[in-house]
Order: sequence, then structure tokens, then C-alpha cells
Amino acid sequence: MEQISILPNYLTAFHCLRDSIHLQAGQTILIHSAASALGLALIQCCRMVGAQIIATAGNNEKRQFLREYCGIKHVFNSRNLSFVTQVRQVAPNGVVDIIVNSLSGHFISESLKLLAPYGHFIELGKRDVYANSKLSLLSLRPGITFHVIDAVTLYNYYPEKVRTLLEYISDMCHQENFELLMPFKIFEPSQIQDAFATYTKATHIGKFVVRVCQSDQPLQLHNSHTRQQQQQQGNMFSDTVCNHGTILISGGLGGLSIEMSKWMIKERAVKRIVLLSRRSIDELDQNSFQYKEWKKLEQVAEQYQALIQVMKADVKEFDQVLEVIRHINQNPHYPVRGIIHTAMVLHDCLLKNMTQEILSKVMQPKIRGAWNLHCATEQISCPIEFFVMFSSIRNHIADTGQSNYNAGNNFLDALAHWRWYSKKVPALSISLPAISGAGYLQQHGQSVAQLMQEQGIHLLPTIYVFKMIEELHRIQQERRNILTPAMFVVDWRTLLSVNLPLRLNNLGNEYINMKEEKQETLVSSNDSNLLASDIESIKAKIRLGVAKIFNALSTDRIDLDRTLVDQGMDSLRAIEIRTWLAKETGVMIPLVDLLQGSSINDVALYIQNKLLNRGTNVSTMPHLNNIDQSVDIDNDSTNHYSLPDKETNVESQIGYTGTSLISPLHYSASKSPLFCIHDMIGLSETFIQFTVKMVETYQDQSPSIFAFRASGYKPDESLIESIPDIAEEYILQMKRIQPIGPYNLVGYSFGGLVAYEMVRQLNEKHQATVRSLILIDPPIPYGPNESLIQSIPNIAEEYIFQMKRIQPIGPYNLVGYSFGRLVADEMVRQLNEKHKATVRSLILIDPPIPTEQTSFISEQVDHNQFGSLKNLEFIYKYLMKDDSFNDSMDSFNNSSLVEQEKVDILMQKMLEEIKQRFHLNKQNGHTSLTNHSDLMMDKVFDVIKAQMIALQHYTFESAVNSHEIMLDNQTIMFTLTQNNSRTPNERKHKVWRTLLPNLRIEQVDGTHTTLLEIPTINIIVNRLKEINIF
Repeated sequence: MEQISILPNYLTAFHCLRDSIHLQAGQTILIHSAASALGLALIQCCRMVGAQIIATAGNNEKRQFLREYCGIKHVFNSRNLSFVTQVRQVAPNGVVDIIVNSLSGHFISESLKLLAPYGHFIELGKRDVYANSKLSLLSLRPGITFHVIDAVTLYNYYPEKVRTLLEYISDMCHQENFELLMPFKIFEPSQIQDAFATYTKATHIGKFVVRVCQSDQPLQLHNSHTRQQQQQQGNMFSDTVCNHGTILISGGLGGLSIEMSKWMIKERAVKRIVLLSRRSIDELDQNSFQYKEWKKLEQVAEQYQALIQVMKADVKEFDQVLEVIRHINQNPHYPVRGIIHTAMVLHDCLLKNMTQEILSKVMQPKIRGAWNLHCATEQISCPIEFFVMFSSIRNHIADTGQSNYNAGNNFLDALAHWRWYSKKVPALSISLPAISGAGYLQQHGQSVAQLMQEQGIHLLPTIYVFKMIEELHRIQQERRNILTPAMFVVDWRTLLSVNLPLRLNNLGNEYINMKEEKQETLVSSNDSNLLASDIESIKAKIRLGVAKIFNALSTDRIDLDRTLVDQGMDSLRAIEIRTWLAKETGVMIPLVDLLQGSSINDVALYIQNKLLNRGTNVSTMPHLNNIDQSVDIDNDSTNHYSLPDKETNVESQIGYTGTSLISPLHYSASKSPLFCIHDMIGLSETFIQFTVKMVETYQDQSPSIFAFRASGYKPDESLIESIPDIAEEYILQMKRIQPIGPYNLVGYSFGGLVAYEMVRQLNEKHQATVRSLILIDPPIPYGPNESLIQSIPNIAEEYIFQMKRIQPIGPYNLVGYSFGRLVADEMVRQLNEKHKATVRSLILIDPPIPTEQTSFISEQVDHNQFGSLKNLEFIYKYLMKDDSFNDSMDSFNNSSLVEQEKVDILMQKMLEEIKQRFHLNKQNGHTSLTNHSDLMMDKVFDVIKAQMIALQHYTFESAVNSHEIMLDNQTIMFTLTQNNSRTPNERKHKVWRTLLPNLRIEQVDGTHTTLLEIPTINIIVNRLKEINIF
């Protein structure tokens, strides 16, 4: 059956290659995302014809599959533009005949440059088509044809063509030399949610199949709001309760019991409920409110395939209660696992008029009913997971005429304590508030509700009450100190006018005094309706925001209980969500907590706790993963430091905070913190994957992790154009978090030089030591003519590429004048080594003599002058992560554009890359990059410009330390096994060992741009743990 599912893929593949472009033997084809089902079908079609295949794929596993299983020699990364240079190196004459594309954005324009004249570009992804994205017609100038392929549209307009293709495929399948080969990722019907979660991650290979027919596993329906909750330890509605047990409710035909039964069936997937009632259904008046509500409950149970049953018994009579529970437990698969005692009778009476009959009438259902349920479940040894009794908030308020009712409630509280502490069995007595939409008030009209409002007691919707009951049970299981909680919503000023118990009176006065002292809202001014006490509003707001960030068609597609990672959140979206939450609620959530499996429910509860704590001056609160965040942390007798107030540090939007350049990525109390210094672009988010891996590897022993960002991204921040000045500022802010050493530092790329300078200054100026220094592929300080020499190989490579378009085959004749002599020399070398081509003649005219003066970028240049093509080359390569800068100049060669126009075009192109890499766009009223709400192109370029100036000023002479650097423990540098930078490994190692004599050097595979990504970062962190560097 699974084979049928791949027919559309082969139909599309044959339509593309056979009908649309008439693929010929010997042609070279580049297939993007070749590990997909359609990509594998295209590979098989190409092999039938005899075409040469070059492929790309998104991760190492897919690329390895294409090489080993499919036998494709040249497989490159589709997640960045490194494939452009690599394809040129392996393709005949540096170009391909056909490109099959499923990528988007600037990947399309860059791929088009790889096409040979009169080549074919097949667009399958269509994201840019439907987004009406712009495409330069100049890229199609050598007679290139652009095909947009859609099988559904083909069938709508040309159904005969589709039938012909299917017949062709069928005939091919009957031939011995053709077989539909495809790996399948198969999910059973009950795994549909997991299937879509996996599909969202885009990590599978081949065809993705959900088996609907011929499955050997039963279809299990799970409510999407509760599946994860049922798996949580201590949850009131666990899987055993919902699917393998029965919930017994006394007072079962009361309005509150019926409403809660509906909620449990619909929202918590409970399958068996027994309602205990003094009357059977047949005894009810069919025109009564009770009967109508029962019929509604019956319909809900039928719709959700649950069993709801009414059993007649008087809860005051032990024998009847025992018989009901014994009858239920006769089915060993569904014993009584939960008790909810709601039975009650109201009869207000002044104490002087109280009779034994009135007292017994009100107290018996509460007291004797609860006691009978306790004794019966104990006698039969029921596997009870919760025993919930409904008390009342009136029990805590002096209420004329309800002394009999409150006496019964007091007994429930006492029974809860006795069961929990003496019998060691579950018990919870909850003082319920006035409830709207169910129970007594719903049946007794608005007069009582109005009276309560006048007293300052407000009604609470049923759904809030039910969810709070569930939450109180969870809190009890975790903290084991909540037995008789009270739930209420009141107007304290009004309520304090009545005679309250001293405890409530003090609580009310304390709340009012606090509100007068603090007139600030618990949430941001953008949404004054989001109250910290309203968990549902917080969840709804977060759900809406996440839906917008995920571009979901509706909020229904966003699950409250499943982790955001399982729903498709990557590290960049985590940054967006974190930024949006900080803006909307004023609470900053650690990124690692989001990335390690937090759901919207988890986030909402965390935010609510933070807001409530802020409102009540509580300074400490466990974060999402319950890691200690106490303000004062004492590691040992020699090292004391304090974590900054996270709201003050990160959430403040006004001015300089003292730690404004530091972002907390993970909090821990186990070790001294680790401070991370960024690369050239200056974003703290660079270290997200590093942080995730550190926490995963070290777990509770992971240090707190803080990451710096470059100055200049926020308004009124000055740019720092000197590495010593950057180091000085970073030390100042670091010491506000950790006043005394020893320190732990990690520097990536450009940040390696800053980290080294921080170590140097800590030794010389602060007499502080560094326990560990981790350098990840840092550059070396600049030497003579460094910036000039670095550009020559690139210039020579581009000149050769363009020269071969005019003269594809050597021998060649070259003339080099002045500086061109150096370029001509390099061209000769590359022609011999890389192209196996010869040079007939080489003429050198007035070659320059290298000077000993270091080349700097002037500090006084304005923005336009800085944006020259020469200096844009570095920025372009840094952002695009490849060597395609000069290729971007192809479209300018024969144009009449002036230099500034070229600069503007290149800057716009780089802006698109920045948007794609960092989700830098304004949508839904918010900006997604953490560092600055109005970050634009000039900010990015100004920061990079400042750091380029800093890099080029930081020479070896200025880096050499006159004193030996004091390091408590270890210094380690990770470099690439195959170094593709302009500085050979031998030279880099020599320079750094001169600066740090005790440096340990480790080499890892990968590229400079992927060192902080999986899998390379896994190797680095594991190695750090092996050598015990912290």
C-alpha cells in the first residue's frame, strides 16, 4: 500500500525531466533537497537517462544517505550558499545544464548563476511564486528557461497528460530494470500527532506515510489539549484515571457535578464517570432543569465515546455507598480511582432558631457523606489517585445563617488533614468561590448573585474553577503542603466592610496597601486586560502570538500542552517568541528553557508566577525547568557572586542598566558562570545551540551561561572600534554579575581576540585570574599587509572564472601591471593546481614592492565611503557564508551603474540574507530580533564596520603581553582540521602558542560557520567535559 503513495512523486519527476525539458544523457543536473521523496524519484529518473547528478541536502544524515545509498559523489549543504562554490568546482566548466529547485529566497538567484547558457531551471517549491517574490530578469539572459511545476494544476488543465504519465510509469514498473525504490517513514493512525511533529522538523528521508488502512494497531483518540498532561507525573487526570479507571462523583446530578463531568470528558478525555444520586434518572421530571442538563451530558458522553452512568444511592448511608463502589470494582480494569464529593444541602438558619433536624439535614451530606466515601474506598482497597471534597469560601467569611453549612465544611478540611497526614492517602478540601454557569447560583437566579456582588464577592466561570482544581492537585503532589486551599475573586475594599476573620482581614489590608504603593500594572501597557491572576488570558494571548510567529492558519493548530519544539519551533523562532513575550508581558524567559521542551501552558504558568511575585515583592521564583535561581549564590569560600535581577537587567527598556550588553541564556547555581563573546556580527544568539548542548551534557552541573552582544544595536549606544575598549567594557559589565574571579570565558571567531584581551586586562589591571579560556577558531592579530594579501586569491579565482567564459581551454596569455602582478602570479598558480591548465606567456609590468606598513580602514570614513566594493567584500562573505561575492558582480560587468548604485544593490542583497538568517522582519506588529526593536541595515553594517576597524587595529604587537597570563586551569583552542581561511593552521597555531604558551589545541571537522552548530558543537562540548575544563 505504501508504494501507491509515491506515484505522485514519480509522476512529477517524469513530467519535469521527460516532458518539460527532455533530459539527455551526459547532461549535468543539480537537484536541491534530493533526500526528499520527490528528490529520490528525480535521481532514479536521471539514472535511467544517464545524466550526471549533483545533489544538496539539509543535514549530514541526508547527505550521507545520498552518498552511500544512492551513490552520488557530489552532495553539498542546502542550508547555506556554500554549495555555489562547491558546484562550480566539480561541474563541467563550472556550470550545470538543469537545476531542480525547492529552495527559496536568494537561494534561487544564486542557483540561477550556476546554469549554463540555455539551461533549464525547474521550480518545485513555489513559495516565492505564491509570495510574488521578485526575480531579476538579468539572471535569465543566456537563454535560460524557467519552469514552474505543479502536478495538481497539470491535472486540472491537462488530465490526459496525467493519465499518459501514469500509464508510462505503470509500464516502466513491469520492466525488470525499473523498480520504485523509496525509503518510507511510516506512522500508525494513533501516531498522527507525532507524525506531523516529526514532519515539521524536516529531518526524515524519503516518503512520509501515515498508514490509515491495514494497520495492526488500534486507533486511539487523544484530546489534543491533554495528551502531554496525562504523561506528567502527579497529574490529576493521568492515563490510568482517564482510560483505566472510574471517577465517582457524589451529588452527581447537581449542576456543578454535571458541568464538571462534561469538562472532564471533553477536555481531559475521561472515559468512565459514575454519578452518585439519591434519585435515578427515571425519577426526574423530564421538564426539570436537572433532567435537561443530564441529557446534554449524555450527548457529550456519546460524542466522545465515554461511559456516563447514574447509580442511585444515598451518600449518607454507608451500606449503599459501599455497594455502589463494590459494584464498580467488580470490573478490575476500571476500578474507582478518583472521588469528587460535591453533595450539599443549604438551609440557612440563625443559631437561636437551629433545630436538630435542620442541623442534621445540612451537615449529614457533607460530613457523613465524606466519611462514608472514605470508609468504603478504604474497605475495598480502591486504588485512589485523588479524593477531592468541595468546601466553600463562606467557611472563611462570617456569614449569618450558615453556621450549620460551615460546620460541615470545617469537617471536610479536618478530614483532608487526617487522611493526608495520618492515613497517607490522597485528600484535598477546596473552598470554592461563587461559580457562574453551574450549581446553586444558576438555579436560584440573579438575586443571590447580585447580593454577593454587593458584598464584594465576584463570580468565577466554571472552566476556571475546574482548571484551578486540577492545578491545586498538581501543586499538592509537588509541594505536599496544600490540603485546604481557598479559591475566590473579591473586591477587598467592599469585602473589608463586613466582619471578616482576622486572617482574611489582614490579607485584604496587605493587598490594598501593596496596590497603593505600586500602581504599576502586572503586565505591559500594551494589554491591560492580561491579569496575572487570569491564567487563561495569558495562555490565550501567548497562543495567539505563537500562531502569528509560526504563520499558523488558526490558533487551533497551536497546542497548549505539546512542547513548542515539537510544534516546529527552532532556535530563531525561540528568539522571536522570547522577544515578543518580553515586550508583551515584561518577563524574559531563558532561551534554553524554551528550547528544552516548554509548552504554552508551562510558559503561561511561569509568566503568571513571575508577575504575581513581582506584584508581591517576592524576588525568587523557579524557572520552567525548576532549576534554582536564588539571588545570592555561594559556591565556596573564595568565590561569591550574584545573579542580576533578571527583570531589571533584561526587561528594562530605559537607558543603561550596567549589564545591557549581556543576555542570560541559562541560570544555574552549581558553578561559576561562563561568559561567551560573539563573532563579527555581534549577536548573543550565536551561542544558543552551544548553551543547549552544555545544559544537555552537564545537566545540573552546567554553569550559568551569559552571552555578550556588540554595542551599537540599541538607540543611544555608541559603537566601539577597538578590541581593548570592547574588552574593557565587557569586563566592567561582567564584574557586575561576578565581582570576583576566577572567570570562565569562551570566544568564537572575532570574539576569541576579545576574550584573549579580556584575560590580558584581567591580569594586568584587575589582578584577577581566569579559570578557563575557550577559543573557537579565532583569527590571529593582524600583521603586515594582512588585509591586502587576503584578497588576492579571491581576485584571482574570480578572474579565472570570468576568463574561462571567454576562453574555456588554455593555454593562456597574461599581463600583470603593478598590483596586478601579484594577481597574475596567483592566477598562474591556481590554473596549474586547480584547473590543470597551462599558461603560454606571463608579462609583469612594474610590480609593486610589498611595504611593512599595516593597512587600516580609516576611522573617519562616512557610511557611503565605507560601503565601497572592496570593503563590502568582507561583510558580504561574512554574512553569506560563502565565496560568491565576486559572482554577484557578474550582473554589473556590462552595466552602466555607478559604484554607489552597485553598493546599494549589494547592501539590499545582504539585507535579505540577514532577514532570512535572523528572522529580521516586522510582522504582526512586532520585530523578531532581540537586540533592537527597530534594527535596520545601517545598524548591522555599523556594528560590523566598527568591529572590522577593531580587528584591523589589533596587531600582534599590541596583543603581546609583557607579563605571563595567569590562568587557574586550562586554555584550549578549537580549530578546523581542514582550514579554509587565508591563514594556514601552522601559522595560526604558532601565533596563538606565542601568545598563550600553555595553549591546548584541538582540531575538529566542519567549517568555520558551522562550529557552533550540530554536530560539531556536540564534539566541542563533549571534549570540554572530558578534559574537565570547568
